[in-house]
Amino acid sequence: MKINNPFDRMLDNYKGHIPESVRDAAIYVTDTLDLAWAAAQSVFEEEAKPEHALKILELFLLEKNNRETRDQETNDI
Repeated sequence: MKINNPFDRMLDNYKGHIPESVRDAAIYVTDTLDLAWAAAQSVFEEEAKPEHALKILELFLLEKNNRETRDQETNDI
C-alpha cells in the first residue's frame, strides 16, 4: 500500500468522528489484508490475484483464532 492512499486520507478526515475502536479495527483489517496481498504475491508471483489475498486473509484470521483458543485452553488447565 502506498504511503499516501485513500484509506489513510479517509482516516484523517474521520478523525474524532468515529469511535476509536472502529478506527483501530479498520486499520487492523486493512493492514492484515495488505500483508495477505504481499503473501499472495510471494507465493503466486506474477499470477497473484486479489482473491488469493482474500483467501490468505481468511486463513490468517482462522490461524489467529486457533492459536488464541489453544492458548486459552492451556491457561485453563
